[in-house]
Amino acid sequence: SQTMYGFFIDPSEVHLFTQDVIWEKKDTAVYRRFLLKSEMNHAERNNILEIRERMYEKGWKTGEVIGQYLLTNTDENNIRIEYYHAWMEMKK
Repeated sequence: SQTMYGFFIDPSEVHLFTQDVIWEKKDTAVYRRFLLKSEMNHAERNNILEIRERMYEKGWKTGEVIGQYLLTNTDENNIRIEYYHAWMEMKK
């Protein structure tokens, strides 16, 4: 999987940007909210696999993950963690 960064915008404002759209909400999809934790400067060190495994155990197949940045904090091991309000695409 690949980490990509972008902006959440209203579809009516897409003409204001020259970059390609990297994600669009699917009206037929179901999304599950969760708190995404990612080590700063090491996006691959995150809790997505843990969330996916929980969803698989409940009978869900998972798809794309999108997130909105919330804050950065330093944990007890002095590691900077970024927190995102995230949504994972779900399929039964």
